[in-house]
Amino acid sequence: MLDILIKNARIVDGTGNPWFRGDIGISRGYIVAMDRHVDESAHLTIDADGRVASPGFIDIHSHDDLSFPENPDNLAKLSQGVTTVVAGNCGFSMYPMVPETKSLFTAYLASLSKHVTEDDVAPSISHYLALLDAKGLTTNVASLVGHGAIRIAAMGYNPGPPSREQMSKMKCFLRNAMEGGAFGLSIGLIYAPGSFADSAELRELARTAGEYGGFLAAHIRTYGTCLLESIQELLGILREAKVPGHVSHLEAVGEANWGKVSQALDVMEEARRMGIDITCDMYPYTVASTTLGSVLPPWVLEGGIENLSVLLQDNEMHKRIRHETLHGTSDKMWECKVALVGWQNIIVSSVSSTKYKAYEGKSLQQLSDELGQDPFDILSTLLIADSCKTLGLMSAFHREDVLATFTSPLHMVGSDGIWTSSGKSHPRQYGTFSKVLRHMVRDEKVLTLEEAVRKMSSASAWRLGLLDRGILRPGMAGDVVIFSPDEVEDMATFDNPNELSRGFSHVIVNGRLAFCEGDLTGERPGCLLRRGKPRQDSTSILLKEGNGYVK
Repeated sequence: MLDILIKNARIVDGTGNPWFRGDIGISRGYIVAMDRHVDESAHLTIDADGRVASPGFIDIHSHDDLSFPENPDNLAKLSQGVTTVVAGNCGFSMYPMVPETKSLFTAYLASLSKHVTEDDVAPSISHYLALLDAKGLTTNVASLVGHGAIRIAAMGYNPGPPSREQMSKMKCFLRNAMEGGAFGLSIGLIYAPGSFADSAELRELARTAGEYGGFLAAHIRTYGTCLLESIQELLGILREAKVPGHVSHLEAVGEANWGKVSQALDVMEEARRMGIDITCDMYPYTVASTTLGSVLPPWVLEGGIENLSVLLQDNEMHKRIRHETLHGTSDKMWECKVALVGWQNIIVSSVSSTKYKAYEGKSLQQLSDELGQDPFDILSTLLIADSCKTLGLMSAFHREDVLATFTSPLHMVGSDGIWTSSGKSHPRQYGTFSKVLRHMVRDEKVLTLEEAVRKMSSASAWRLGLLDRGILRPGMAGDVVIFSPDEVEDMATFDNPNELSRGFSHVIVNGRLAFCEGDLTGERPGCLLRRGKPRQDSTSILLKEGNGYVK
């Protein structure tokens, strides 16, 4: 008897091929039958009634690991059909932690997610996965190991190149993570201490990750004036390290740079013709989200985030930081966000300090007009009161650039979302995948349904090297989403960012129903995925043969 039988579905199998009508049988966590008609009994039969059944979506770029200690249900993602999230992006991972720099490390992670505490960080990927396993998850998790995390463990917030001993430590941390099942290395070159690294350091670490079959996910050095130079730096690292690479959220920041995305894609296509394996992701919004601390020049975080408050409260340092925040530094590769987008387009989205909660949803220019204070002084006050945990939104991209990325064959879908229990956060955490189906497929018609599903499933599985997910066929993991394409809506907005998506009726994770008709079922079937290590029960998949099942 099957565990779940899905009847009367329009099957979009994740390959990009046209849909077809059929049934899907799932047993012991795997798809065991898929045909026009599957006549078997099942513990649970779902009549899709003409709705689409597709592979569960894979969020290639998430920060869900930062919220799992407080939010293991991950309802934001389940409600839009996501069954697997890739965590540890932009250099931020919850491991490795060493006692000597534990407070520095926790503050680093908390700058991106205020929910992270010292109880949540882990000394290794094995310890981290054990913490997740103890809580139980609704979605699968594939982890990247963060370069920023590795650097803090080996050398704190010290700038400059690592010593031979420090490099040896970083490579040891990286090897341990890769041997424990990490899928690759992530870098975030606008976030200190990742911003302190030069190409030689990154090349050495990328080569180490490549020894284990991993790839390099890169939040590149700048997406502004030097976007193309940043792409070339990454390509040079990939060429010499001989590893695959992936550009996180390919975008062009600031009106002066609009149009450069197409140029960047041309450069990447040429690199592929020359033998460099490079891809990218992006979300379907023209507004970005990041830590407001990243607006400041990177050197202000030398020594750690806690040092920032001291610098901002020193008159002379305050003047220097203000000048460089407004006008840039001698390093042309540093992205001066205020010059690129203006204070009017930098919005306070999530504040930890209760004293300044009323600032949420307002731009720094709007606050300046209301309070009669300089925007930089308001920013400084927030960062000091919040211990640098303030998140912001930036209206930064052009619609045509976003469309150019989505129509590229190199692109796959990532939310880059950051969950928070309060504030005016970016709606992409709750709406990315539903917006792709609603906006890119139904409204703009720049993608077919089949191509959109491929970008949200098998393309990401291929990039990760996940051989048992991303496509619907017998022998593959039972990650299936059922939805009505004409009814899918991304309900999350910038005013109400935590609204659940609509149009998704059933989400099945590892053969168990995790989400049904707008709510969780109480099941926690999420699996902790490890590169090169199949699930323990994968050797006993049941495949249909004739009228019976054989191992």
